[in-house]
Amino acid sequence: MKLKDRNRGPVGGWFYKYTLKRDGLDFPATVWGSTWNNLISNIEKDMRANAVEVPVDLEYQVEQQICARQPEDRCWPQSGDVVANVIHSMARVIDSVTGTKLERKAKGCKACGRRRERMNKIL
Repeated sequence: MKLKDRNRGPVGGWFYKYTLKRDGLDFPATVWGSTWNNLISNIEKDMRANAVEVPVDLEYQVEQQICARQPEDRCWPQSGDVVANVIHSMARVIDSVTGTKLERKAKGCKACGRRRERMNKIL
């Protein structure tokens, strides 16, 4: 998903959650910002301060997380999202006719999720 307008504040505000790992323990971290650019800058500072490697695709990850919290009218679906929605719709129809559990399998497919993300980044 892609934000339609990065200048318009998202529902719930500009924030990003990630996990800090220390000595085998996980600690939740939330970083806030006042704008898109300020949020990205704050996340990078926070990650560096906590010795967390800043991902190459940080902006993509932040945008995906923010769009997951937004109403449908705030984000554009990308090509990978559209393909995934078609697959889930087809699986739902097949499940209703044949009684299989294809949609549940499609939702749990980690390789499919990675493929969708790659398509979103490319197209």
